[in-house]
Amino acid sequence: MKQLLRQKWFHGDLTAHESLKRLMDKAPGTFLVRLGHTIGCFTLCYVDQDHTIHCHSIEKRVHIAEDETVSEELVLQGRSLQICSSLEELIAAQVYLSQ
Repeated sequence: MKQLLRQKWFHGDLTAHESLKRLMDKAPGTFLVRLGHTIGCFTLCYVDQDHTIHCHSIEKRVHIAEDETVSEELVLQGRSLQICSSLEELIAAQVYLSQ
């Protein structure tokens, strides 16, 4: 969590309305990630090429194997379904976002 808090794109416990206000009038590719409404989930909000703001859920899924090992994955729902092992990896995979 410490590493996440250091990311300039992570805005913590922000409302949907505040997210829209922060992205209004920003350049295409500008984005932020905030905590989602469900515990353990996040929301990715970004400005597209038409200056429209989109918000997509990032869901945390936990898998328990037969040998009782636990693995987690993050699933981005929206433009396409993408599965990554960390939030940083998921953000890096979104080529339409600025850095």
